[in-house]
Amino acid sequence: MFKTFLYFTLLGWGAAIPIGPVNMEITRRNLQLGTLVGLALGFGACIADLVYLTLMSVGILQMFTTPKLLCAIQIVGSFIIFYFAYKCFINKPSSANNKMPPKSIIRNIIDGFVVTFFNAFNLMFWASISAQLSAFTQTHHGILTAGSGVMFGTVSWMVSLNLVLHFTRHKINNNMIRWLNIIGGVILTLFGLYGLARGIQFLYGVGLPTPH
Repeated sequence: MFKTFLYFTLLGWGAAIPIGPVNMEITRRNLQLGTLVGLALGFGACIADLVYLTLMSVGILQMFTTPKLLCAIQIVGSFIIFYFAYKCFINKPSSANNKMPPKSIIRNIIDGFVVTFFNAFNLMFWASISAQLSAFTQTHHGILTAGSGVMFGTVSWMVSLNLVLHFTRHKINNNMIRWLNIIGGVILTLFGLYGLARGIQFLYGVGLPTPH
């Protein structure tokens, strides 16, 4: 049981730690709008990972990796990333001490979920480990242990990242945040362009990944 929990904790870290649109947005929103906003965005991303794990455990996830659907997810996800890049470029630095209304927190949770769920690379990550899941989770108890491990991994990384940003924010001024927005916007744009190019390749059957 502990080995299963540890294994899926590592998988959770594997899904959450690599630099990508979610980590970029957590960093930017935490520094600009506050730790609570960064946590909300990260929480939404964790929910998306849990949904993927659930779909994988019942065998539905493989349906998402068909060429046409994968292409659609890739292209939709790219335009979502473009939207976040646009927000980076137009947002102006503001005080992180401003209290965010509940609706804004909920919106950030939704943003985190959407950008993670429609990330085709995240989809392929979970689809590629479906064989490992079936080997570890022959019972409902095993599925619960695996799900707990994934959530512990993703949540612990998300909380750790936000805490580091929270305690280092005082060293970052508005001018640095302005540049962070620009750099983040450029990086997200590159992610979006790459994803769109891959989506077009998938559309014409070029470079389609093969789930393991």
